[in-house]
Amino acid sequence: METSQSPIVYRSVTAATITADNSADTSRRFAISAELHMRNGTLDRITGGNATGLDGNRVRLADFGLNSDGSLWLTLSDPSQDGTAVLEAITAFTASAREKVETNAPVRV
Repeated sequence: METSQSPIVYRSVTAATITADNSADTSRRFAISAELHMRNGTLDRITGGNATGLDGNRVRLADFGLNSDGSLWLTLSDPSQDGTAVLEAITAFTASAREKVETNAPVRV
């Protein structure tokens, strides 16, 4: 099979969207996933976030996102539930996502 080389050279990632979750967290209480939006090596915002229970039916407990200004929004699926534990898990997820994007494992070409 013939291959040809492209005259195009990638120089850097300016913006990217990565789907991420907390499946590597062995002490997690909730399954959390979201879209991480990166710009110029920093976490710009988080969209499409959701938290589900770890039981067999994976009931959705909350939706969340992080705005570009750093404000976090959270919608509980059942407003009568105590959302403290979910909020704490989501806050930890967003902090870990920021650390991974900006320090530990930036996206590179």
